[in-house]
Amino acid sequence: MKRKKKNKKNTQGILVALALIALASFAGFAAYVRFGPAGEYSRMEKTKLEVIKKERKKPASERIEESLQVYVPRPFARGGNVEWTFEIVQAQHGVDPVVLAVNRFLESSKIAPGAKLLEVRYRGENAELEFENLFSSGYGTDDEQTLLKGILIAVSENSKAKTVTFYEKGKLVRSLGNIELEIPQPVR
Repeated sequence: MKRKKKNKKNTQGILVALALIALASFAGFAAYVRFGPAGEYSRMEKTKLEVIKKERKKPASERIEESLQVYVPRPFARGGNVEWTFEIVQAQHGVDPVVLAVNRFLESSKIAPGAKLLEVRYRGENAELEFENLFSSGYGTDDEQTLLKGILIAVSENSKAKTVTFYEKGKLVRSLGNIELEIPQPVR
């Protein structure tokens, strides 16, 4: 019985194709890590650290006491994307930092005039947010995403809650435009 000779060109072509596939997979994974959800979170943390460093450089008389610091998310556009920075504001004793942060975010975003977070009820690791005038009107898809993300960031930066449920007039909110909100939304 004669053995067939392997075609060297065919084998080399397959190896080159596999190498290209591996390279493309690695590049895709690297892009996901850099620009995906985890990359966005690390960029927000970096921005937050920059804000904290600026606050610490201020003279002692101008600094906000750390125990009263509230991180208010601020959206801004960069290259067609929404990115986030933070403003540090001082909370008065007895004021829930989540209420202050969310309301300051709502005021500054100007997306939902008249919307207000009235109270936060903590149930284990879930924060139940009771709003006024947030879900009564429609917004564009981009504005809905920005509103939701800003609220979730405000909760994650100013509490230990891991999820959020939304209420208005004592009733569970089912959606914000096309965004389903019936189940608790993760903030971390």
